Amino acid sequence: MTKAATIALVAGAAAWIAPLRAQQACEGALLSQKDADAIVQEFESKYTRAFNRGDIQAVISLYREDATMVTEAGALLVGHSSIEDALACALAASDGHLENTPAHSAIISSDVIITQGKARTVLASAGDQPPPIVYTQVLARQGDQWRLVAVQYGRVAGQKLSASAAGKRE
Repeated sequence: MTKAATIALVAGAAAWIAPLRAQQACEGALLSQKDADAIVQEFESKYTRAFNRGDIQAVISLYREDATMVTEAGALLVGHSSIEDALACALAASDGHLENTPAHSAIISSDVIITQGKARTVLASAGDQPPPIVYTQVLARQGDQWRLVAVQYGRVAGQKLSASAAGKRE
């Protein structure tokens, strides 16, 4: 994801959320940054554990039914079925394990967190490792669970599109 796209995503969310956020701050309903960071860390831990053990159903259960994903190659996937297919391909092609490292979280409301970080696959085989990718995720509380509403993946600035992502460009 480009820096401009990230700025546009956050700015767009901030424009419609600002009045709600101000109201919630007055009511004391906002999460603390410490709480939001803990929620994100727990979510990332659940996600990577499920992905690394190859449990596609556990991974997809972390997405809302209407979730969207923009892949590193720019393909837009909407809903469980499309996202599940992409994740199944990623799992089948992986000979390593996933590591997600959250870097920043923004509290939009008591039920919405935007988080950004880096993801990388650590290959079991020696040799060249694939470069990390960056992500922006929107997490929303659904009942007592946090779910992915949207996720967008992108290359780190100056990085070429990976061979696997280039082959899947739509």
